Amino acid sequence: MHITRSDNTLQIKGGQSTVSLHDKVRLGTFEVPGPGEYDVAGTSAIVLPAPACTAVLSVETVSILYLDRPYKIDPEKEDFANIDIVAIRLSEKDDIATAQQIIKDLEPRAYVLFGLAATEIISTLKLTVEPTAKWTVTANSLPEEGTEAVVLE
Repeated sequence: MHITRSDNTLQIKGGQSTVSLHDKVRLGTFEVPGPGEYDVAGTSAIVLPAPACTAVLSVETVSILYLDRPYKIDPEKEDFANIDIVAIRLSEKDDIATAQQIIKDLEPRAYVLFGLAATEIISTLKLTVEPTAKWTVTANSLPEEGTEAVVLE
C-alpha cells in the first residue's frame, strides 16, 4: 500500500481502494457519515466517537489507527489493540508531545506523522529519518522489533 498526503489529507492506496482521511473518513467515493463499522471496497473501518476524527482501518491485512488530531487515548481500549501503524495529523507544535505519548502507549510497528513542517517534527522528536512524500509499506515490510518512524512532507 502507498501512504501519501495532500495538504492536510492522508491518502492510503491499497489494492483497488483509496482511503482519504482528514476531519472525515472517505472510503473510495463513500464518505462515512459518522461513528460505526463500515466495509467498503475491501477496506474495513471502525470510526470511533471521539473529540477528533478517529478511525481504525484494515487495509491489505495491516491495521491503521488514524487520528485527525492527537488527544489522550485509553491504550487499554479494545479498539486500540494490535495496531500496526499509527497515523497522526499534527496541526500545532503542542500536538507533537501528545502524539509521542500515543505512540509510546500503543507501541505500533510504525507511525506516520504529518501536518506540521517535516523538519519541525523531526527536530522536536530528535528523529534520524528523512521526510518523504510517499511511503510504500506491506505487512511483511513492517519491523518485527522496534518502531519505524515516517514523516510525510
